[in-house]
Amino acid sequence: AAGAAPVAGQFEPSSRRLLDTRSGLGTGVVAPLGAGRILSFDARLAGPDGAATYSSVVLVVTVIRPEHAGTVSVYDADDNFDGRASMTFDGSGHSSQQQLTVAMSGSGFVAVRNNSAAAVDVLADVLGYYRGGVASEPGMFSPLNARILDTRSGLGAAKARVAGGAELTVPLA
Repeated sequence: AAGAAPVAGQFEPSSRRLLDTRSGLGTGVVAPLGAGRILSFDARLAGPDGAATYSSVVLVVTVIRPEHAGTVSVYDADDNFDGRASMTFDGSGHSSQQQLTVAMSGSGFVAVRNNSAAAVDVLADVLGYYRGGVASEPGMFSPLNARILDTRSGLGAAKARVAGGAELTVPLA
């Protein structure tokens, strides 16, 4: 309802660029993100007050004109890198984008890791954020940072390849 007090898990739209390695926005360093390197930026700037607690931030991450194929991982900077890629790019020189929802914790910083063999320029634009706290009202968002399906190991489904055109039902309880 208009004018209602914000609640935990509520989405708040926002629109601003938080990271641009071409200009140094977000890091103060004007340089592409090197192969195997990690940088962090302050995602608390997603909101109007810059100090609010968010449970998650919704970003559009762009890799600009990559010269080699690879992946980028985007995650809460307070967590250890777990090896999961957040987006892939083909190295054709065409920019690639991915919308990501990143769970947040204490510091409010997001880490970006370049898993490819060559340096890339990276942008991060915020679309909005979810308010922190325990979501207690119906329909509010609570982040979950866990893998729920991996057919290579049998997590959430049989340990088998999924055939082309086949359906796979994943339990989310």
